[in-house]
Amino acid sequence: MDNQIQALFGSLINTIGTTIAAIGNTPSIIKSEEASTSLELVGGTLQATGGALVADSIKKYSLGKLGIQLKVIGNLITIIAIVATANEEDRIKLEIQESLTEATGGGLSFVAALEEEPTPLSLYEIYGSFLETVGYSMVALAGIKTLRGEDSETINTIGWWIEVIGSVIGFIGVAKGIRNESGQPEASWLETD
Repeated sequence: MDNQIQALFGSLINTIGTTIAAIGNTPSIIKSEEASTSLELVGGTLQATGGALVADSIKKYSLGKLGIQLKVIGNLITIIAIVATANEEDRIKLEIQESLTEATGGGLSFVAALEEEPTPLSLYEIYGSFLETVGYSMVALAGIKTLRGEDSETINTIGWWIEVIGSVIGFIGVAKGIRNESGQPEASWLETD
């Protein structure tokens, strides 16, 4: 698979997974704990798969690639927390570790994006990585609040949806970058006319 197409496909799968997991973590949409857990598992699996495809499409080892790999590891921790953990407290602790691992990966991706030559296109990666990192951090904070017996529902839900926004922005940046390199106008794929 061409590296650009692989990166685009991986980014799309990751964005879909992030959205599914966010829906599962939105109590106003999903009322059942079982449905929430199932959506989180499916979403985490898609995020890990998409992230792995994106990381694999980057042939040169870099800070950005390491950041993506850490986010994949975080998603794998989520899968382990859901599938292999019977104790609720242990699951929450693993999910905190997952979110902090992803926040670290997002932070590395953010720093890597800042180190690139600034272009209008690089802003997508900068803002996307920044928002994802904020979202991961909020979800980790929500987990800590849950362990303390404090209300964490709102901060968790907001954190997840900030992750979605960051992921969508990142996906748009990947898609626009591919369009630019193929010689087509930057926003042609977004036109509806």
